[in-house]
Amino acid sequence: YGHKLENLEKMDKFLDIYNPPRLNQEEIKTLNRPITSSKIEMSIKTIANKKKSPEPDGFTAEFYQTFTKELVPVLLTLLYKERGNLP
Repeated sequence: YGHKLENLEKMDKFLDIYNPPRLNQEEIKTLNRPITSSKIEMSIKTIANKKKSPEPDGFTAEFYQTFTKELVPVLLTLLYKERGNLP
């Protein structure tokens, strides 16, 4: 427990020194909106139209575009399962 308290104190000190920008309530509300299948599909279309090189996961935009119907439910489940834990 002592380690956690020490880390929180260090974090508070850092935030006091650097005073990073804060999100307002509207921004927080926007970021916390549910992720939908249509948003995932739109994202896939966006990358498919702009990028030819592989994504960081090694798959190309063409792969995502070709298998959109199969990938959307998997991605939606993954995003809800990992919500808040994504880098």
